[in-house]
Amino acid sequence: MHSSGSDKRGCPLCGSNKSRSIIRLSAQKIAKANWSYRQSAFADWGVDPSEEFPIERCSNCAFVYAGRMPKPGFLDYVYDQLIDIEAARRESYSPHNIAARMEYLPTLLRLLGKGGKVLDYGCGFGPSLALLRDIEGIETFGFEMSAARVQELSNWYSMVTLNFNRVRERSPFNAIILDNVLEHVPNPRETVQSISNLCSEGAVLYVSVPDVGENYLDAQIALNRRSKLLAMDINPWEHLNYFDLTHLDALMGSAGFVVLRQADLPGEIRIGLRPESNMLPRLKNTLASMLREMSYVLTGEALPTASRRFYRYTGHVTA
Repeated sequence: MHSSGSDKRGCPLCGSNKSRSIIRLSAQKIAKANWSYRQSAFADWGVDPSEEFPIERCSNCAFVYAGRMPKPGFLDYVYDQLIDIEAARRESYSPHNIAARMEYLPTLLRLLGKGGKVLDYGCGFGPSLALLRDIEGIETFGFEMSAARVQELSNWYSMVTLNFNRVRERSPFNAIILDNVLEHVPNPRETVQSISNLCSEGAVLYVSVPDVGENYLDAQIALNRRSKLLAMDINPWEHLNYFDLTHLDALMGSAGFVVLRQADLPGEIRIGLRPESNMLPRLKNTLASMLREMSYVLTGEALPTASRRFYRYTGHVTA
């Protein structure tokens, strides 16, 4: 049997080594909850199915994170062999995934105005690059840490690399996309700081991470207590960091990024009206939306979420 994780990990945001475990997941439960994993490959690696992986809450800053750092060899195995590459590629280019990108990319383009250089940091199979690369005035570049994905992308798009020095040579960038990246990185503070060094003055940054707020987290803890499978987002092999909006904004502020509120963005403001066939649900939803309208009037925000957040680089660091 191989061990897949190393010693205990400290809080990646504040550095404290004091924490408490809120969820402990066995290797078997992690593997079964993820549709993209090839179960046979999981057995081939030889991880003890009962080996446990804790998710911790920092006692100092309350950030939630994976308590063990997977070994580099195991991470390579997860991304190159355990994941069903064909299934992951299909999902990356699925109508749902493309539609989600077509929601935030227009806002990014409007914020850029006359265009500029855009870096997709952690570009995966390249769906955002595919949508952006033929737009006049936009120069796109992709950075990806999976050699297999870079090799595949290079067959149709040469402006992608796993060499960060090449990214630095192309900087500064007018916009950077961080779509489902920060939850994966061992040291998010270092990552965000290195990204700030790639930005031109006033550059726009789009960030999307799984929004792991208290209600969502409580629901996952309850599922775990009942020995049920958790959501794919709760995966301490791949998702090393679990952000809510407060911790995400604090992290970005520490590297000189200022939040762009919904009132600061071009386009229509979402207040959460949903299609409902029955009158009572419509009434409840309308009343809730009225409260969100009032929040928008007072704060400039209506439905803020860590899964869709824009920032502008000012270089002014906040505590």
